[in-house]
Amino acid sequence: MRSSLFAYSFSHFCVDFACFWLLFARVMASGLPLESVSLMFLAYNIIAFGLQAPLGHLCDICPRIPAGLIGCAVVAAGLLASSMLWPGLLLVALGNAFFHVGGGIDSLSGNRMWRSGVFVSTGAPGVALGTLAGKSGLSVALPLGILLVSGVLIAALAPRRKAPPARYALDVSSRAPFAALILLASLSIVIRAYYVGAVLPLPWKSASALMGLLPAACAFAGKATGGILADRLGARNVGVISLLASLPCLALGNAVPAVALAGLVLFNMTMPITLCALASRLPDCTGFAFGLSTLALLIGTMPTFFFRLPDGVAVYAIAALIALSALCVLLSTRNQEGGLSHKSSESIQYPAV
Repeated sequence: MRSSLFAYSFSHFCVDFACFWLLFARVMASGLPLESVSLMFLAYNIIAFGLQAPLGHLCDICPRIPAGLIGCAVVAAGLLASSMLWPGLLLVALGNAFFHVGGGIDSLSGNRMWRSGVFVSTGAPGVALGTLAGKSGLSVALPLGILLVSGVLIAALAPRRKAPPARYALDVSSRAPFAALILLASLSIVIRAYYVGAVLPLPWKSASALMGLLPAACAFAGKATGGILADRLGARNVGVISLLASLPCLALGNAVPAVALAGLVLFNMTMPITLCALASRLPDCTGFAFGLSTLALLIGTMPTFFFRLPDGVAVYAIAALIALSALCVLLSTRNQEGGLSHKSSESIQYPAV
């Protein structure tokens, strides 16, 4: 299981690197009007994040689908077709969705939160370095080469499933009603996506290329360590305390790099916790649960395409959003006490389709 997690985590970096190389080396450098470029970025987000829930559903009921390998292959096809902007963009977005579902299901195959934290954490440096590579005009051979390596690793270390995975065995969801829990956990994810994309000002981020990469490094560290600490100290404990500890760092210290970076690490620790809270209520549907979390990310990023908060209210919005996110985590999670019962009446099954 650890070998497959390594393969998917490394490949997550590669896939996101390749996608953002295309977005910046091809779309941003196309010379198209800003409105057209924004539309292409919006289309990428809708396909890459919005399709993961239905694709996850499909992989839950058809577990033989090699979603990770399909994702790598489709992203590579998009890179090869990148001279045609729309076909290349749509292919890499679709491949991104397929890959994330395959890796997400694998990361939820155990009964520990650290697996999902490690898998998701590698996307942030992939996005940041892919953006930098695209802006630098590096050849398409680089993303194609690392995608080839990632495909080989998945084929060798993460063989195709022949049966549905064991049901998700870690219960970190609260006893809130099903719909309320899904809403609360999803709202926390929405806040994280919107907060990073539209609310948090980091005036020092553009000072140098290195400073621009540091927030991605903090997202990587926060997501990975959040799962590890939650396994040891309890999901609710880590989720609520890390968010509240991040509040003064980000609301008051965002202009000071060291303080803001510490806040970003703390703020991102909730990612594996909210994902595993969703999976706890959908223990036989881990692909769909993972897709719900990325759908919430899509919802959170949508406002960033249309408006930005005035600087004068940013500090108040930051404090309010972090406090609201902490409340959502408090109400939707609990400290784990063992596995889900195989006869649990709260097991949720898909309706027939």
